[in-house]
Amino acid sequence: MAIKFANKDLPSFVGGTVSRPLLPPITQSLTTVPAKSGSIDSGNSLGNLPITFEYWITYTDKDDLAVKCREFGKWLYYETAQPLELLHDPGKIYLAKVTGDTGKADRNRVSKGVINFLCTDPHVYSLEKKQDLLIDNTVSNNGDIPSCPIIDFTFSESSTIFAIATDDDQMVFGQPEEVGSIVPQPQQILIVGDTMDTTNGWGQGRSIDGDIMGTMISTNGQFRANSYGESDGWHGPALTKNLGDRKIQDFTFQMFVSFAAGHNEQMGCVEAYLFDEKNNRVGKIGLSDVQTNINDPVFQARAGSNLFMKSSQKVRRGRYAPSFYGRLTLQRIGRKWWAEIGIRDVERNIIHGRTSDSYYDVDGKNMKPIAYIQVHIGAYGKRKPIDVCGIESVYFFEENHIDPVKQVPIIFVPGDRLTVDSTNGTVTKNDDPFWTFDSFSTFPVLKQGSNKFTIAPSDIVKEAHIRYREGWRS
Repeated sequence: MAIKFANKDLPSFVGGTVSRPLLPPITQSLTTVPAKSGSIDSGNSLGNLPITFEYWITYTDKDDLAVKCREFGKWLYYETAQPLELLHDPGKIYLAKVTGDTGKADRNRVSKGVINFLCTDPHVYSLEKKQDLLIDNTVSNNGDIPSCPIIDFTFSESSTIFAIATDDDQMVFGQPEEVGSIVPQPQQILIVGDTMDTTNGWGQGRSIDGDIMGTMISTNGQFRANSYGESDGWHGPALTKNLGDRKIQDFTFQMFVSFAAGHNEQMGCVEAYLFDEKNNRVGKIGLSDVQTNINDPVFQARAGSNLFMKSSQKVRRGRYAPSFYGRLTLQRIGRKWWAEIGIRDVERNIIHGRTSDSYYDVDGKNMKPIAYIQVHIGAYGKRKPIDVCGIESVYFFEENHIDPVKQVPIIFVPGDRLTVDSTNGTVTKNDDPFWTFDSFSTFPVLKQGSNKFTIAPSDIVKEAHIRYREGWRS
């Protein structure tokens, strides 16, 4: 077994040898100057690194060869670069994909050919390393090229400012609080933050587009329908939560859901409704599969009775199939309504594949303050309901208005997560893009040798982990 690709072992029926050049192709950057001998050397640039795998496949007959070639082809083909490990140099990976001709020759029950991998990033990397910066704030880079890390923070206290620095780089978020002159204010006030571990604190449903029946339970950290009841139309359980004495005008509501049909005949929905104190519906969002012959969940958002977003008008059919895990968002600030659906990548802590739309309530018909939130999981008629249909968490924020003359925004509160990704040049806060940092900020880069990190203020952070790969030119 000469190689491992995309974190998968080479198929057992394939053998071979691998080769690569000592270094990637080197090109000098030269500038000629009129009337000057020679040229000016401005350094080197490294070209793409080719890696060659000469393989053989043993087979019994043509049918056996056809099956093995299809399996080997599936093992090799990817649209994006994947980790390639040469097993004579364990613990080091290249980022490669197959390119060029993949022809072969078959003779005496042995098929031979050459696979060409191309590394557009010509360096070789270590496996990912991880370090707790609160325990040891000095990070060693033993490679011979700089490394771009990813740093994850979790906050334990509120703050208007936060900074991370090395000897060469610094990122500053927010602005300092001037004691006695400017009052710190949160940009959002969390009214409800429920991880759905129990139905305690939730009351009976008020109304849905259909019939409320059946029961809702909490299982494995999600609300699920334990039973749906029976009805010819839409039906299922619903639960409400009172926002207490607060009646919220400007808000952001978020709901993390799982939605996966086992086959095309299933139908179902997961929804949230927002009510005023007189039980009138003010807003609604939901993900539903209402078609019997195709697996195509559709996201919808309403302000009152006005349907202002429908994802099927913005994305291809089946965009959220066969399974969806992500966030549904509904927001109202002033007279502007906004809704979004996004897919959550758990490993990278980001929301991607976002689709959104907005609506301006010119006549002010849907401006009542919010007093209750309601969640609902539904089925349709006698159709089999969706196999996986659950609500993992809900968050309801009151949006605060900051006076920049008299107030400074609190940008981090307890529980917030911040990720600084120097690899891609991105910053996210709680999975969303976050650009509240000074224009002079530079992303931290690990130079060769020791790199000391400074976190300030350090007492507002309860977790700080850095992830990185060491890299070499060869």
